[in-house]
Amino acid sequence: MNLSLKNIVSIQSGIYCPTVPDGDTYYLQVKDFDANGTLSDVLQPSIIYKDKQQKHLLQIGDLLFASKGTTNFCTIYNMEADKKAVASSAFFVLRMQSTNILPAYICWFLNLPATLQMLRENERGRITPIITKSMIEELNIPIPSIEVQDIIININQLQEEEEELHKAIYSRKKLLTNKLLIKAIK
Repeated sequence: MNLSLKNIVSIQSGIYCPTVPDGDTYYLQVKDFDANGTLSDVLQPSIIYKDKQQKHLLQIGDLLFASKGTTNFCTIYNMEADKKAVASSAFFVLRMQSTNILPAYICWFLNLPATLQMLRENERGRITPIITKSMIEELNIPIPSIEVQDIIININQLQEEEEELHKAIYSRKKLLTNKLLIKAIK
């Protein structure tokens, strides 16, 4: 079964807020994430919460899709429940409407190179490329059973862990080789 993303999630744009040094609310921007969509652990609250931002407060499990600029990714919001956060206008906030579809599965699908490539081919804007809300809404996503979704998520997680291990092995080999070469010239 295929469903349009708009039939799976509600989609809301992030907001623009001026930052301040002593904020009480986290303001998530693309620069706060690494290339894998992992949120930095050294963030500080950088905006002052106002009641009108209530509908923009992120909930655990919300998906953040970076739609502006050349760095597009999807990630799952999972800060501690006692921390208030909003997404910047560079993001779409996708909130699940169905319990039969796992947020991690939607996140995985949106991060697939083929999905991102297809979205980039249709983006708008010359100076700052933008993937529009209508492009995201109309995206058709194949929806397997919840069991298959779970298997896909688990395999993807193992693949990411394998990549990290390969990077660590390469780094240690390089360090060891350099030490041996330096020892050889002494």
